[in-house]
Amino acid sequence: MKLRFKRPLRSLLIALLTVLLCISGHPAIAQLPSPAEQFQQGQQAYLSGQYTQAADLWQAAADGYATDPIRQAMTLSNLGLSYLQLGRYNDAEGAIAAALELAQSVPETPEQQQILAQALSAQAQYQQEQGNYTAALQSLTQAQEYYTVVDDAAGIMRSQLNQAQIFGLQGRHRQALTLLNQVAEQLEATPNNVLKANGLRQLGNALRLVEDAEKARMILEVSLQVAQTINAPDEQGATLISLGNTAEVLGQTDEALRYYRDAAAIAPAPTLQLQARVNYLRLLQSERRLSEAQAQLREILQTLDTLPPGRSGLFVRINLVDLLVNQDAGSEGTLMSDRAVAALLAATLQQAETVEDVRSQSYALGYLGKLYQKN
Repeated sequence: MKLRFKRPLRSLLIALLTVLLCISGHPAIAQLPSPAEQFQQGQQAYLSGQYTQAADLWQAAADGYATDPIRQAMTLSNLGLSYLQLGRYNDAEGAIAAALELAQSVPETPEQQQILAQALSAQAQYQQEQGNYTAALQSLTQAQEYYTVVDDAAGIMRSQLNQAQIFGLQGRHRQALTLLNQVAEQLEATPNNVLKANGLRQLGNALRLVEDAEKARMILEVSLQVAQTINAPDEQGATLISLGNTAEVLGQTDEALRYYRDAAAIAPAPTLQLQARVNYLRLLQSERRLSEAQAQLREILQTLDTLPPGRSGLFVRINLVDLLVNQDAGSEGTLMSDRAVAALLAATLQQAETVEDVRSQSYALGYLGKLYQKN
């Protein structure tokens, strides 16, 4: 018997079938991450040394915050920092300037002053990278004033730590040490966090530079304990390198080698990994352990291209070049031929020119001159 549907029922079935076809005929649309999620993902990428990915995420977040000037300013400050790591100095300057303009364009509130302080801190870092230490200190002083207004103790200590770092770059080690001791007293009362690990490491480094290596070692060990407690591998890696440097000063070669080896194994960022490896290589070479040193150099050269193209990556390259240009030709030979060192120098110089890093260019040219004098 042929089934016959009444018209209303047939119309309902056709409508239901149409809905089912529409649902099954089109794939589900993935929900795009929110600006807040992109901002958080950018932070994670930055902390792991993935600066290009961090820049892309923060640029997307900044676009998403187009109607929220405060959060857009906050994001642009971070974007500027990622550009600094990549050696994109013009882009960094533009992003940070835009962040400052946005933060200054809205009415004064505690949140506005907090973001303005962050933008000034980013500006200080840019100025420091350009070698303009006086301007950087002025920006940090302004940032500290805003952090004081909003009663942000962590922000104040970060500003002081950055000031101490600049004092060190200027060779004002005693002044840096005085400031770091003041910060260390405040850090004693704070819970374990990245700021505490960082501050104690800076204090340890300053103590080593003023020839108090034993006390430096004790402070650095506390910094490492803090970093381990909070599971911060980047802080652990940086502090292990500092402990290695201090062990060398104390004449503890085996300890220094262990610290550098551990730092290379745990540091997530390529810059820290390779800096630890270069230090390890230098110590092997100075101890005339040539076969081990050659194996280490091969590993370094295989991963050298993972370095970010900015100043931090160039710093590692320059340290490696310094070691190779000044290598002594022992009875077992050298680590690398002068021709190969010259090629590495040329590549380093080209990268320094690309990112307009005048200081690294000067170092590279000086090493080239020294290399040619040897031949």
